[in-house]
Amino acid sequence: MSASSWFIGWILLSEAFFCWSEYRRNISAEPGQSVTLPCQHPDNYTFIAVEWSRTDLGDKYVLLYRDRQMDKSYQELAFSDRVDLQDRLMEDGGVSLVLQDVRTYDTGTYECRVVHSGLSEAKLNNGPICTIHLDVAPPPP
Repeated sequence: MSASSWFIGWILLSEAFFCWSEYRRNISAEPGQSVTLPCQHPDNYTFIAVEWSRTDLGDKYVLLYRDRQMDKSYQELAFSDRVDLQDRLMEDGGVSLVLQDVRTYDTGTYECRVVHSGLSEAKLNNGPICTIHLDVAPPPP
């Protein structure tokens, strides 16, 4: 096996491992409910920042938690006072998002990114550790 074949194989296996380790899930809810979008980092790091975003919001976010507090400077107004981390201590790598009083326009694909000790905050631009599609629809008649 040539060195270039080995390198390409390693890249493909690395990508497959990354996708395999990424958490993906679909959740359904009815308007008015509170939902938890579960996410857990596989390692128990001290988190510097946690960002939850929705793929259709551009540069706005659903929740940004850094320096042990909520940062609302670029938060989408529709999520103001309706979102929180399930556990702000983020014990055991838990970074789940709680969304209260869901509405039909909350439907979308949510992504969670983290920065942990040893990484710079620029790493928020890396791929998500969790991707969750939330579908909010009224119950059938």
